[in-house]
Amino acid sequence: MTNPLSPAQRDFWLARDGLQTALLDQDPAFRVLAFGDGMINFTFGFPVRHGFVFAGDSDSLDSLRAGRL
Repeated sequence: MTNPLSPAQRDFWLARDGLQTALLDQDPAFRVLAFGDGMINFTFGFPVRHGFVFAGDSDSLDSLRAGRL
């Protein structure tokens, strides 16, 4: 990342441990599909699939539909 974080991005980054714990407490088997600048992809310690992948990767989209992701 080369641009400075906005205040909202900074607050999100600083709260990442609590957010991750809260997500895992709600459902330890949850999955995340993110759209945006990629910050969510690099914030948490679990896999995050970026939604734009499905625009160019039909195998990923087929796997998502089949429940293999």
